[in-house]
Amino acid sequence: MKKIKFTIKHDDNIFTSAFEYKDVINMESIVRYLRRVYPGYEILHEEILNYIKGILIDSDKQEVREVYVLDNGDFLGEMHKLIGNGCSCIAAPIIYDNEDTLYIDEEGMHNDAINGFEYPDWAYPLVGNGLIIGADDEGDNVDAKSTIEDISQNIVWRKNLSDYKSQF
Repeated sequence: MKKIKFTIKHDDNIFTSAFEYKDVINMESIVRYLRRVYPGYEILHEEILNYIKGILIDSDKQEVREVYVLDNGDFLGEMHKLIGNGCSCIAAPIIYDNEDTLYIDEEGMHNDAINGFEYPDWAYPLVGNGLIIGADDEGDNVDAKSTIEDISQNIVWRKNLSDYKSQF
């Protein structure tokens, strides 16, 4: 998904507005819309924002949901934020058949996270959240191909893994 973010000046007011766009024709219609709604506006700054669709496995809320990861120079930092719990180092324990990858906090056993998840055949749970991102043939990040339903149907939630974590 791409968005274009405008910083606009209109009647001595400065504001920011972002619009999703798919192509140049769509972007031109956005500019026409701005001209119609804000006659005499001035675009002070425009920035194209690229997002990659991912799937977040949220162990605290026990839910699997779609998320968009900002891909404008600090993709790894954005992944750390979504995984949460002060994540600063990621691990990739699973690469799915469709080339999607599950990323987790490599330090999950040592941070404040106490909830986790696992798949039925696993020997141990993962502590904290997981983030699934797709990859293309060159290994570049792309939208996840898995669906929320694909991931949800196999998750086994684990609550309060404090005792489990103390073993490590």
